Amino acid sequence: MAQGELISTGMMHLYLQEQGMKSALLPALDFMRINADGEPDMSYIQEHLGKLLSRFPDTDIFITQGFICRNAYGETDNLQRGGSDYSASLIGAAIHASEIQIWTDIDGMHNNDPRVVNHTAPVRQLNFEEAAKLAYFGAKILHPFCIRPAKESNIPVRLLNSLQPDAPGTLMTVS
Repeated sequence: MAQGELISTGMMHLYLQEQGMKSALLPALDFMRINADGEPDMSYIQEHLGKLLSRFPDTDIFITQGFICRNAYGETDNLQRGGSDYSASLIGAAIHASEIQIWTDIDGMHNNDPRVVNHTAPVRQLNFEEAAKLAYFGAKILHPFCIRPAKESNIPVRLLNSLQPDAPGTLMTVS
């Protein structure tokens, strides 16, 4: 389990180093953990991620895996709900980020799923409650549960399009 995530991030790290960029690979299995109930262990994540980050004070780019973690028994497991987006939100909350960016193949959140419904419109700004309602009613770009750590830490989440990096995307905030 998790071999694809581990191999692809290792390859990306090597590529960035080859390009002369200062990058560090932070294995999610070294800091991301869920408790016996399957919930993220935030104190463990903050402590262990903080220790890893402190080893690379001059690094510009950090690479890690989404979706994977260790469980309370030390076994490789996964975060399930929202996978990699959930990882981003947990990591952002753990390091007290000023913003969390989630990159996908759609220009932000729409009033419907543009992969299914024609003529949807992007929503440029909304609060977390509105985003959860849109997700519940069919805007499947983001699982509503995965932004909970950002919401609880009052960290804005920006949804951006990797195919159109200059597009404005959607900004989600508490208010």
